[in-house]
Amino acid sequence: MFFPFACGYFFSFMLRNINAVAFPELVAAFGLGPDALGVLTSAYFLGFALFQIPLGMLLDRYGPRRTNSALLLVAAGGVFVFASATELTMLVAGRALMGVGFAGCLMSSMTAFLLWFERARMATLSGWMLAVGACGALAATAPVEIALRTLDWRTLFFTLAVLVVAAGFVIRWRVPERRAATAAIDWRAQFQGLAAIYAARDFWRIALLAAITQAGALALLGLWAGPWLRDVAGLERAAIGQHLSIAAVSFGLGGVVFGTLSERLARRGVSVESTYLAGCGATALALLPLALGITLWPALTWCLFIACAAAGTLAYAVLTARFPAELTGRVLTAVNVLTMACAFAFQAGVGAVIGVWTAVDGRYAAQGYRAAFGVVLLLQVGSLLWAVRAARWQRRRPG
Repeated sequence: MFFPFACGYFFSFMLRNINAVAFPELVAAFGLGPDALGVLTSAYFLGFALFQIPLGMLLDRYGPRRTNSALLLVAAGGVFVFASATELTMLVAGRALMGVGFAGCLMSSMTAFLLWFERARMATLSGWMLAVGACGALAATAPVEIALRTLDWRTLFFTLAVLVVAAGFVIRWRVPERRAATAAIDWRAQFQGLAAIYAARDFWRIALLAAITQAGALALLGLWAGPWLRDVAGLERAAIGQHLSIAAVSFGLGGVVFGTLSERLARRGVSVESTYLAGCGATALALLPLALGITLWPALTWCLFIACAAAGTLAYAVLTARFPAELTGRVLTAVNVLTMACAFAFQAGVGAVIGVWTAVDGRYAAQGYRAAFGVVLLLQVGSLLWAVRAARWQRRRPG
C-alpha cells in the first residue's frame, strides 16, 4: 500500500521544486524578473492551499484511493498546460493546476496510514513518506540539470506529465479499498466538523507554527535556494544542482529521524509535541546564517535548515491524536491550508523583496536575500514563542 502513494508523492515533490534548477530557462524564454518568477512558482502553493478544504471532505467521504488517483490526472493536466505555455498567464495557470492535483498526495497517504495502521505508527510512517518526497526533490536537482543539457524544458515537462498519469493509475488499481465511517455523513455535517477543528485552541497553537516552519523550507528549497547559491554563494549551475541534491536528501533524512525519534522518545515519556517544538526551534536557528548571508559551507547550512524543517510534519501526528478518527482527513488538510498559504506568501514575498534591489548582470542583490530571508526568520521565531507560551499556559490552567 505504501508504494503506490509514494509514486504520487515523488512527482508532487519533484514538480514542486523543479523551478529551483529550471529557472534560467524560464527566465530566458519569458523574460521574467524575480517578482514574476516568485509569483509563477508560488502559484503551485496557491492552488494547493485553495483545494485543501474540499480535499479533507473528499478524503473522509470517498477515501484516499479514489481521491488521490483522480487528482493526479488533474496534476498531469497542469504539467501539460505548463509545458505548452506561450505566456506567463499559462505558466501560472499550469502551476496552479499542479498544486490542485498534487494537493492530495501526502494527505491521502496519511489518511490511508490511519485507516490501515495503529495511530502510534503515524509519525514513523509519515517520516518515511517524507523520505520519498526527498527523493522527488532530489530528482528535481542534479538529474534535471543533466536532463536539460540534452532536452529542452518543454520536452522534459511533457514527459513528466505522462509519468504522473501513470502514477495515478498505479494508485487506482493497486491500493486496497478502505474508507472511514464518515462516508455516509452528509456535507453539512462535514462542514460542522471542519468548523469544530478551526474553533479549537489546540489546533491554532500547533498548526500555525507547523505552517510557518514548513512553509519557509518549501518556499526556499522550491525556488530561492538555487538563485541564492548562484548570487550570494557564487556557485555555477552544476554545483548548484549538487548542493540542492544534498539539501533534498537532508529533508528525507530529517523526516525519518524526527519521525522515528519522536516515537521512541514518546515511549520514554517525552511527548511528541515536545519533540516537535524543539525541532521547530532548531529550524529557526539553522535559518539564521542564511538570513545573515554567511556563505561558509553552504551545503551544510542548507542541509541543516531543510532537515530541521521536517520536524514541522510532527504536527500532523500531534493533532490527529487530539481529534476523533472521523475527522482525520479534515484535520490533516486544515493544517495544510495554513502551510501552503504561507508557502505561497513566502515564495512570492521573497521575490517581491529581492526585486526591490536592482539586479546586476542578471544576478539579484545579496541585500535583497538577507532582507527577505530575515523576514521569514522573524515569523518563525514569533510563531515558536507564541506556541511555547500557549503550551505553558495550557499546562498551568486548572482542570
